[in-house]
Amino acid sequence: MANRLTSAISLACLLAPVIGQAAPRAPLSLEPSSKWHLDYAADSCRMSREFGTGEQKTTFAIDRYEPGDSFALLVAGKPLSLVRTKLGQTFKAKLRFGSEPEQELYVSPVTLGDGIGILAASASIAPAPENIAEGKPWPLLDAAREAAVTNLRLDRVARQPIVLELGSMGKPMAALRACTDELLTHWGIDLARHAARSRVAMPASNPARWLRSEDYPSAMLRNGAQGLVQFRLMVGVDGKPTACHIQRSTRPKELDEMVCRNLMRRANFTPALDSEGKPMLSYFQNSVRFQIYGA
Repeated sequence: MANRLTSAISLACLLAPVIGQAAPRAPLSLEPSSKWHLDYAADSCRMSREFGTGEQKTTFAIDRYEPGDSFALLVAGKPLSLVRTKLGQTFKAKLRFGSEPEQELYVSPVTLGDGIGILAASASIAPAPENIAEGKPWPLLDAAREAAVTNLRLDRVARQPIVLELGSMGKPMAALRACTDELLTHWGIDLARHAARSRVAMPASNPARWLRSEDYPSAMLRNGAQGLVQFRLMVGVDGKPTACHIQRSTRPKELDEMVCRNLMRRANFTPALDSEGKPMLSYFQNSVRFQIYGA
């Protein structure tokens, strides 16, 4: 969901003589410099590891906010000498896990310590499956395919391709899956019943209308503040949201409160159904990016 806060058009052109095209630079390959670390949080699970040393030290992390194959991907460190470094502006990067198909994703520049990096809000080891019927849960990626992945290649994020030598992702992804399964039990959801559901909780109205430009705090708008908020709505058996939780936010508490307040007022759903077709408690997880166009 994106909200247009201001409207502006800017166009810049740079003309220069074409001298010749430089040869592609060899990838920078980074070996692990730490063990995997799994962090259990109230609303998410993070698997992270360090690669390289000294000036090449790079952090790799994946954050998962619910069971499934999707996760937020963060790679940050001095080797990521981004060309487009303005925070808040997304651009397309290419990534490839092992021998899985290459993916082109929108990423956002971020800072981590004294290094710069990229954040993909929604990534996965393999592209999302096609031809999934609306409202049906996506099948999980086979564990053998996860185990076969041993590296991640990133293009268009630095002056040369970067390859992280991950090692087999079988055990890390299995641990991450166990963590996200446990999250559901903390949310009051029957894990086995939810895993066998025949329909997910689906928006009954256009989610793009749940949050509006005029909702944005005026003081933040005057200061040019932009933000990304990851949220989770618990959805009752009647399709109404029963609670709102902020899973991740890049902005102050005031923005989080505004997001939850308006989602609880405007969001409505067709409830999830269990394997017998009965309505059941579930959730809806998504993110909203507030961007000031022309900023």
